[in-house]
Amino acid sequence: TISNNALDDYTLDDRVKSRMGGNEIFFKPYEKSDVFGILKDRAKHAFRISISDNILEYYASLSSDDHGDARRALDLLRTAGEICNGKEISKSDVDNAKSVLQKDRATFLVSQSSVHQKAVIAAICSLSLFESSWNSTSAIYKKYAKLVDQTPLSYRRIVDLLVELQNYGLTVSRTVSRGRHGYGNEYKLKISPEMVGPAVNQKWWEDNLEYKKKQDEIRKRIEAMKSLGGPFGKRYSRIFNRYRNL
Repeated sequence: TISNNALDDYTLDDRVKSRMGGNEIFFKPYEKSDVFGILKDRAKHAFRISISDNILEYYASLSSDDHGDARRALDLLRTAGEICNGKEISKSDVDNAKSVLQKDRATFLVSQSSVHQKAVIAAICSLSLFESSWNSTSAIYKKYAKLVDQTPLSYRRIVDLLVELQNYGLTVSRTVSRGRHGYGNEYKLKISPEMVGPAVNQKWWEDNLEYKKKQDEIRKRIEAMKSLGGPFGKRYSRIFNRYRNL
């Protein structure tokens, strides 16, 4: 058996595990020097125009810091080669290739998600756009319950879905202290909401961006009114605040 989860105990009957026996072998992620060697060898055979070692080292650095996956590093090299149109590959080509792959991966993962998974992703995108990048499980659940068209799933099930999204590579989590309320988890998107939101629903995302633009305009007007000072400024500040919260 092969697993990316080093702590996975496999969902097998204990008698089956005992019968299988065997030893565990752990494979470390590729380091920067390993990825550089693989890319240098492949680039030599794949491109007519040679790629400088500085660019290959930049590839290797991005890959080793992000995931340590040689296959994804090769995908990045191939995509940058397509973007450069036969010219020498530059760092900007590498960065553009990374954005293209992230967008394609996000679109694929979201398109394969269930209705409730998409609603959870939409909740995180919306909170990231209007609130903050890191959001608690309870905040995500409340937003999800408002967005989903069907009967909301249980809180425990949404926790499971958040773990699945983290395993997909769409989100990351952290554990934070809440004082006397104990510890809790917070989640944020691993890639920008601008890449994930349109994959959920293009029209929904465009409406959110338009609403965000209006909110920002109202906030600027509030600050401008506050700067006037006196009763006039306070009065119009209250009016705009009331309108913003509608």
